[in-house]
Amino acid sequence: MRLRLKIGVAKLRMRKQCNAIAPNVIHSLDASHLVSVVNEAPFDVAVVHDSYGTHPKNMDALQEILRTTFVSQYAGDILQELYDDFSLQLASYVPPPPKGGCGGLDIESIVDSLYMFS
Repeated sequence: MRLRLKIGVAKLRMRKQCNAIAPNVIHSLDASHLVSVVNEAPFDVAVVHDSYGTHPKNMDALQEILRTTFVSQYAGDILQELYDDFSLQLASYVPPPPKGGCGGLDIESIVDSLYMFS
């Protein structure tokens, strides 16, 4: 029996790439936050995708950790950082995407948010 290995480069579909980038970036940011929460918690945390669970006695502490790690992750201008990174990576392929604003969210207000995670 003879096996043949075929190696090729798939053609990128630009529309699919453009449609996938935002959800993929958000998913990676969610995953980064999840890792921060688990690393920060001094107790067991159950996670499924972007859902968190722990023993009821630890819920208040988990809520605090969720908020503080979220603020820590997003305290800088994350959109500008992503824009700059993508612009550098894509500079030789396509012009950078237009910049947009996100309004005036005060990221520090997340710490006092009652309903950030439920």
